[in-house]
Amino acid sequence: MKHVTIVCDGSSLGNGRGETRAAAVAILEYRGARKILGEYLGNCTNQQAEIVAACLGLEALKEPCQVKLISDSQYVIKTMKGEFKRKTNHEFWERLDSAKKLHKVTWEWTR
Repeated sequence: MKHVTIVCDGSSLGNGRGETRAAAVAILEYRGARKILGEYLGNCTNQQAEIVAACLGLEALKEPCQVKLISDSQYVIKTMKGEFKRKTNHEFWERLDSAKKLHKVTWEWTR
């Protein structure tokens, strides 16, 4: 099984109010090679953008992998570790659950 590191981040200017602009980015690393992915999300909140960033990285993997996913979002990391309850953003969490299904993921928070 390949060992892959994913570093991801999402951001939202306006945070879901009015003319919001949100984007998500993920950087995948395997044996020194890197792949960078990004997606413009339009009108989304910062939390939604953070979830999508994790999705982007996991969805890019073509086979089951051992993944270390690093994010600065305590919301994403603690939710995926079961420390936070999913009260909102259910369709985004469903996408992340689907994206991680094939992989063994270690969730790591960074500043």
